[in-house]
Amino acid sequence: MKLKLIAALSIATAATLPLAAVANACGGGGDLPADYEFVTPSGNIVCSIYAENTGANCEVREHTWVGPASTIGPFGRACDFNFGGLEFYVSQAKPANLGCYEGASKFNAPSLKTLDYGQTYSRGAMTCDSELSGVTCTDTATGHFFRVSREDYQLG
Repeated sequence: MKLKLIAALSIATAATLPLAAVANACGGGGDLPADYEFVTPSGNIVCSIYAENTGANCEVREHTWVGPASTIGPFGRACDFNFGGLEFYVSQAKPANLGCYEGASKFNAPSLKTLDYGQTYSRGAMTCDSELSGVTCTDTATGHFFRVSREDYQLG
């Protein structure tokens, strides 16, 4: 009797979920959203807004500002700039920061979309603006942001 009750509750619960969520939970669903990745028209800044709307990050290929000697990377480890690079990021409800990625740069990603100067892309509360003066990504719910360009950067 317990087995029948558990099965009935499972079916009832699944019936209340959106079909795509049930299909994905079962391993055969539709497409999951991807991060929105873009490059500036100059090709010098590449960014991502995360699919889950939880944050954004950017890398800069060439810059005149001095980067930090070290910073904290994934999993709380010190960055290994021989196996990755510096990135700027803002996460939902947290101040912007410097970090690093490990592995391949997004500059190597195929078919990057260009976010023209004067254009904005938003996902949830995350917004990135591409301007001739650089890229600004903001958590509009909190006002936390980073701005980065070839000449300088700002964290807020």
